[in-house]
Amino acid sequence: MIQVSGYFLLYLIGIFIIPGLVQKFKVAPNELALETPYLKHNIRLTRKAFQLDHIREEAYPSLTELTPEDIPRNRNTIDNIRLWDWRPILQDIPADPRNPSLLPVL
Repeated sequence: MIQVSGYFLLYLIGIFIIPGLVQKFKVAPNELALETPYLKHNIRLTRKAFQLDHIREEAYPSLTELTPEDIPRNRNTIDNIRLWDWRPILQDIPADPRNPSLLPVL
């Protein structure tokens, strides 16, 4: 019985405790730097797999001034502008303590 509980304890430590500690103290503080090589590799191979590595990039000059008349003419583009990526914001700004399932109040 003691051997079984010992193995069970080792199992819990190996499956839950050690990975949690590694994630908290090694990965989370420097997640982007640790994942960047893997992300670059995945992006490079995805581009190659879908033959996107042969696409020619072309620069388009931007408008220097946006007028009120430009907004209705370009509604689809304006509606798709991402002002920020919400994932880092969720890490840095705490959620409403009264209801942690809600997004943070910005």
